[in-house]
Amino acid sequence: MVIPIPAGGNGLQGPVPEELQPTFQRIKACVLVMIAANILKFLSGMCLLPVLSLLAQSLSSLMCTTCGIFLLKDEKPVDKVYKFIATTICQVCADNCSPGMPCLRPFVFCCFITVMLDLFGGGILDFAIAQLKVVFAPDKWPNDAFGICFSTFILSIIIGSLAQFIGAYFGWQAMKQLDDGMGTGYGPLAGDTFGGGGVGGPPRPGPFLGVGGGMPASSARPNNIRTGGGGGYAPPAQQQEGWKPFSGSGHRLGS
Repeated sequence: MVIPIPAGGNGLQGPVPEELQPTFQRIKACVLVMIAANILKFLSGMCLLPVLSLLAQSLSSLMCTTCGIFLLKDEKPVDKVYKFIATTICQVCADNCSPGMPCLRPFVFCCFITVMLDLFGGGILDFAIAQLKVVFAPDKWPNDAFGICFSTFILSIIIGSLAQFIGAYFGWQAMKQLDDGMGTGYGPLAGDTFGGGGVGGPPRPGPFLGVGGGMPASSARPNNIRTGGGGGYAPPAQQQEGWKPFSGSGHRLGS
């Protein structure tokens, strides 16, 4: 079961910031394990279940894995998987969504909620854990072929769910690093949310819009706002020079 989470968050765009690379390498390892677990689950599950039933039980893990692939679209070797699905089964998503950093928050929430619901909501993970006693009791297998397929199916579910949970944890750590500013002026708690130094501040590299930099003071402030020491509102120049309303020349109505 999957609860859809809207994409985006903090306007994240562009490649992964350098400071987040160690965390994203761990996320990438989790996504690769999720891909391998899904492949093994399908190969072994086709020997045990009808294909439609197998697909229905795998929608949640497929959604989480797809979010991870879209998140890591620039990371090797995930980029090859992304290019394949973005031009085939997920072309609509690739054309209408923003892959990369905007997928961080959906990836975290989808993985965490999926694992919790599968574990405590009577999902497939709960079933797989209950069947571990059969996996480690070969004397209860009807035959070796069934035992190998069933064991691979159960273990792939558990390993894939574990990778989802760990990936969600490291994704949450990455979100915390972004929100805390990573100590270099990034994030909404360290200046402005666009990676710069705030209004009129010096340019700084930032992860949020691909190109950082402070907003120029000339383009950020209205002309009628003081920029001196006292602050506050300054009337336009024509008002300061004694301008009076209805004192101009021209034709009056009714005259």
